[in-house]
Amino acid sequence: MPKKGVFTICAAIQAILFLLVGAFWFIPIGLVIGGVVCDFLVMGRKEISMKSMMVAYALFSAIFAFSAICPIKFLQSAFVGANGENNIAPEYIDGMLNITSVPMLVVIVAAGLVGGSDWRRHRPESVEETLYQG
Repeated sequence: MPKKGVFTICAAIQAILFLLVGAFWFIPIGLVIGGVVCDFLVMGRKEISMKSMMVAYALFSAIFAFSAICPIKFLQSAFVGANGENNIAPEYIDGMLNITSVPMLVVIVAAGLVGGSDWRRHRPESVEETLYQG
């Protein structure tokens, strides 16, 4: 049976790793908020099912995708300034700004939702048996 708190623990570990590799602060904060929100969604149910975990994971994936792309668009001047100070090529900066338009942000979040919810198609059948072993 799936356990409670798994999203928060996973998000905290990922957030620490992202901070260690120097990721922009918005990503770890988004991960932790997403993990807590998804855990509350799952814990609000009497019995945790694989379907509820799958829906929560899809939401977690979408929140992660949003937190990874959102700063480039909404904190654009900080992004350009930080990359300019680190001698990043102007072509790269322009390319990142072009692919993070608002419509593309919607597409990326939707891809996170679809990718997070499509796990059954790409897993071996023995995974479900392994998950339910005592």
